[in-house]
Amino acid sequence: MVSKSEIEALEAIGKFGVEHVVYNPKRHWFAGEVISTTGAKVFIKASSKQGAQRKLSKEWSNLLKVHKLLPANLISSVVEPVKQVVKERWLINTYKYLNVRPVSSLRGEERMLAINKAIEWTTKLALATMNNKSVLEHGDFTVNNLLWDTNSKMLFIADWEMMREDGLPMYDLVDLVVSEWLETIRGKMRIGINVQLKKNEMVFLDYLHSINLDEKLLWPLMEKFFQVAAERESALDGIPVEKTVYSRLYLNVKSHR
Repeated sequence: MVSKSEIEALEAIGKFGVEHVVYNPKRHWFAGEVISTTGAKVFIKASSKQGAQRKLSKEWSNLLKVHKLLPANLISSVVEPVKQVVKERWLINTYKYLNVRPVSSLRGEERMLAINKAIEWTTKLALATMNNKSVLEHGDFTVNNLLWDTNSKMLFIADWEMMREDGLPMYDLVDLVVSEWLETIRGKMRIGINVQLKKNEMVFLDYLHSINLDEKLLWPLMEKFFQVAAERESALDGIPVEKTVYSRLYLNVKSHR
């Protein structure tokens, strides 16, 4: 059943024939496989966030850098829009047809497989781009920006406008784990963020060992993630840092240290 919000969103971009639509009214984005007015199946992801025009030019600039910096085995997972437009209040990314769904919409073994592939990919990314204790960072490596091909079992990574060449090691990995936790609590399977991070401690340590960083850096890097993420959320949503979700999560994590 397609909700009223989804219908309004799809009407705004002139699409129809909806399949596998995922809609997040709180974050104001949706993604899904649609049949365009030309009859071709395409995958679209749309967001109503402000600063859409700036995001368009930023992402294309970043994608050019990504293609220069990443080896071929990682580039194959970089998915870029064939077209980006701003229509009404929606920033619409249209991708070439892939049999993909956002990882946030997957369940069970398929979701676990996709998450494990994402962990493996971000570790390879750090290995390939490590430079003076900084790495290339996607910057928004969440389950909403990871696309999973249900046929080939391949992972694709979208939305590169937050990419940084001198990024923080482990930032993307912690981002993935925290976003997975946030999706879990929406599903009412509640555990504390500190429990989620502790549960994945070996994943973080394996990552640090893979790029030859001391495991003593685990919690300093973790704390730095929450500080940087809170600052980015503050800038994006126009709210004080101390009122951001990431700032509150950081206080929770810190209290359990």
